Parts: sequence; C-alpha cells; structure tokens
Amino acid sequence: MTNGRANIEIFVYDHDVNDYVWQKTQDAKSSQFSAYNQGSLSTRLEVALLYALMDALKPFAKGERVKVERPVSNVIATVQKSLADGKRVLLDIGKAQNIGIGDIFKSIESDAEIKIVEVLENGSIAEVTTGTPKEKEVFKPK
Repeated sequence: MTNGRANIEIFVYDHDVNDYVWQKTQDAKSSQFSAYNQGSLSTRLEVALLYALMDALKPFAKGERVKVERPVSNVIATVQKSLADGKRVLLDIGKAQNIGIGDIFKSIESDAEIKIVEVLENGSIAEVTTGTPKEKEVFKPK
C-alpha cells in the first residue's frame, strides 16, 4: 500500500495588526485504509495534507503567536509618477502584491533605490533613498 505524503509551509496573516503572526513547516503521512488496495492515492494525499494543516495550526489555535518576518515579495514595481519634487514616487503595486512599509526596492535600470512608506489598495508610495528614479523605471525587491 502506498502512503500519501504532504509537506506544507503555512503563514497566518492578521489583518487587524497588518502582520504575520504564525509560520510553520509541517510534514505528514497518511496510509488511509483501503480494502484490497482499491482506494485512490489522491484520497491518501488529501488526508496527509489535512493532517499537515491540522498539525501546523494546532499551537496557533491554542493562542500561540510568533512574530514572523514578512515573506519576501518577488514582484516588479514600476514608477508611475514622481512626487514631492522627486523625493517620493508612486508605484503600481499595492496590498495585493504583499509588500509592506519599509520594503526596499532597487532599480534594474540605474543606481536608484526606494523604500516603501505607504501601501495602498492599488499602489504604493515610496521614498527615494538613492538616485533619481524616472517615470516607467522598473524596480525589484532588494
């Protein structure tokens, strides 16, 4: 009989505090009984995934919390507009791209660097830390 195996890495985000409050990597196996080995392997995989999820979240469900560094977002940001005499820029990425205040981005076209100071639903505002970003300049996470 073949075992189902699952490995997950889970992050729990608390919207009220705008931070990740739990992170865990968990493995699990399932050898769900199957008469005459007629059962589907997919059933054993689903049960293994359920076990991994339950085991990973058990301490969290009991109230345990851990400050977790925000996962690095692998996104590309484009400058939409220069603001405040070039000291700030408006970017085309926002909350949906999992970026946070303090994230630093580096230009792929010049020596410019920017730091996120405000995250909006459909964009972000960043402070220029070095260089002079131009409109439509592309940035990646540092």
